[in-house]
Amino acid sequence: MELYYRTVGDAPDTAVVLHGGPGFDHGYLAPDLEPLAESFTLFVYDQRGSGCSTLGSEPDLVNLEAHVADLDPAREHSGLERLAILGHSWGGPLAGQYALARPDRVSRLVLVSPEPIREPPYGEHESRARLP
Repeated sequence: MELYYRTVGDAPDTAVVLHGGPGFDHGYLAPDLEPLAESFTLFVYDQRGSGCSTLGSEPDLVNLEAHVADLDPAREHSGLERLAILGHSWGGPLAGQYALARPDRVSRLVLVSPEPIREPPYGEHESRARLP
């Protein structure tokens, strides 16, 4: 599996951007993030199995735990001890779960129109039988 990423801007502070989906890519957020790139270096990437990022040979590894684990290499690649994270839609619960799992590695969270943040397993409510 390979994750596609890019950085936008060159400000001293860095924010990781988590797009919505799952299944979307970061492109739909780009126009809205341009003003933010004047004050922050933005680390944007396509989450596993989305956009230009590959799925890998094991599709079962597209789950919340794997998405959370993908943020550590982003933090390390950026040379940051702690992340400022902007999460939109599905990126909101992903950011929240990362903060719950690794509170010492998060400096701040910005959640934009997030889906509800629930305890794992995320999405369990989606699989319940619905009444007619």
